[in-house]
Amino acid sequence: MAYSEDLVAQVRAQLAPLDDVIEKNVMSGVGFFVDDKMAVAVLEAGLCLRFDQNGTDPAMSPMVSLEFAGRQIQGWVCIPESSLDRASLSRWVSHGVAGLELPV
Repeated sequence: MAYSEDLVAQVRAQLAPLDDVIEKNVMSGVGFFVDDKMAVAVLEAGLCLRFDQNGTDPAMSPMVSLEFAGRQIQGWVCIPESSLDRASLSRWVSHGVAGLELPV
């Protein structure tokens, strides 16, 4: 299964007001980079972003761990497209942009 072109378009629209947004092919999906750092990605798993799990808000579930080549990618989570509506997508994209400040 491939990533969702519809979700890519929605994320693109959410990030349109920002300067320096670049789209790149990443891990069989599309990554959205702001100031040369990946803020969010649209992959088969859904919308993926860096996340400080110490500040997890249970109301923001469901999140699943990002896996690539059979390994869990630490500090990244994915939200299935089926769990996203306009408001939650906006909130998650904002978290992705805010996550650019998280330590690597």
